Amino acid sequence: MDDSLPRHLFVYGTLMTSATGSLGRDMRLRLRREARSIGGGTLAGRLYDLGSYPGLVRSGDPTELVHGEVLELMDPAKTLPWLDEYEGVLRGPQAIGEYERVVAEANLA
Repeated sequence: MDDSLPRHLFVYGTLMTSATGSLGRDMRLRLRREARSIGGGTLAGRLYDLGSYPGLVRSGDPTELVHGEVLELMDPAKTLPWLDEYEGVLRGPQAIGEYERVVAEANLA
């Protein structure tokens, strides 16, 4: 296993294990097979309405919290690439996209 990859993942919206809608269902079910829920958590940030989905922007204001779930990935090297593709994360020096995977501190509920 690649120890340089994050083992924990904060998710919100359609990727949470409690989500029931059809949007993201296949990815959510795949994620359930490749991770285990540690529990609810929060991350300092704000959600913005981007049309058919929300976007999280981190905040330095500790009163602005996004509620979600913390997952432990069984094999981050296997899971993170398909999650990046699903989220539209672009890599490389010229990459410009809506999403970026970053390391951030989440607090467990």
